[in-house]
Amino acid sequence: MNTLFFKSFFVLTSTLFFFTPILNAGEVDNYFAWNNEIQDSSNEFNTEINDEINDALISVNKQWGTPNCEDAAMRIMKKLGSTNYLVVRVGSLNSKLEKWAQENHEVDKYPRQEDSLSEYAANSIYAPALKIFGVPTKLDVVVNVNGVYFGTDKLSHFLGSGFEYYRKYLKYYDENTPTMAEALAVKWGVKMENGIIGLQAVGVFSYADLEANFQGLKMAEDFCRADKPKLQLVGKNWTLVKKIDFRDYVNPNWDESFNRSTYTEKRLSSIKKNVKQFHIYERMHSQWVEDFVENYKKNYIKDYYEKNFLDTSLSSKLLYIAQYFIVNKLDEKKYYEIANLIDLQLMYEEYLKFDDGLDLMLQDDVTLEKLSDVDSTHE
Repeated sequence: MNTLFFKSFFVLTSTLFFFTPILNAGEVDNYFAWNNEIQDSSNEFNTEINDEINDALISVNKQWGTPNCEDAAMRIMKKLGSTNYLVVRVGSLNSKLEKWAQENHEVDKYPRQEDSLSEYAANSIYAPALKIFGVPTKLDVVVNVNGVYFGTDKLSHFLGSGFEYYRKYLKYYDENTPTMAEALAVKWGVKMENGIIGLQAVGVFSYADLEANFQGLKMAEDFCRADKPKLQLVGKNWTLVKKIDFRDYVNPNWDESFNRSTYTEKRLSSIKKNVKQFHIYERMHSQWVEDFVENYKKNYIKDYYEKNFLDTSLSSKLLYIAQYFIVNKLDEKKYYEIANLIDLQLMYEEYLKFDDGLDLMLQDDVTLEKLSDVDSTHE
């Protein structure tokens, strides 16, 4: 009886562990924000993030004395990005920063606080309502940082999954190069997107989520490993000697209308219906959208047109080349040809380790042309 009890308890608590945070998780429809001006909230985010870091440092210095820098960085990320589910701390799916952004009237957003969120849900690509395991959930609103439009869900990816990425990175670091340790953290993130925080929950695999995850890792690394680390031991206390600039981590690959998501077959069917119903493909050709996307390309990567994708990070490079080799023969010569073009600093053998067992769907299969059944060759 005792054995049966513990098995039943394990199943119950495991179910609660996985499903409780997910029911509060959200998705975003970046297309819905097209043709709407959202004011840049870079200053507001910078103030809030640095305040949160300094608050975390008070606890770090008070409770743990003087750990080494990476321990201090991990504890900051844990304070900012983790939540206590049952008896363990894991990456939060609804971070304090995300809730702050959604509720703060000084952060401009679309739809705005006074707008009807039910109208948003009814006219989004996830209409008539987004459900997670059959339970309705709210869509996240879109904000603007340094000209980049992204959903507030990315803030929890930045801090919550960023915390998990950093934890994985430190684990892998002892037996791998720093770049390979980062690559293995990305591989873990792909597995999560294929699982209960992505495809299994809502039928959506978000490449933009993965970019936000990775940028959270980069912020964590910058606390101690940057050329000029953000943290410094002053007396016996770790101190933020150089403020975080959120703009260093946000880029257009956080925008799901630019860095396209992929979908399960069931979700794809409803997405295609909504893309047609709400004429999203036609809206793509408005002057506002064309200028908006052109600014992304010009402002964030100068040789975008040569590479044909926005290589904002190691994560974006890995996911680009992994998709390339789904449809093209993978051999060492071709690998180095593409890797050199995009400046991917991984040996062929290391890349194979990253790619082994990787499960991805192609972003080229979900262009607005294809979702709308438009023959782009006849435009």
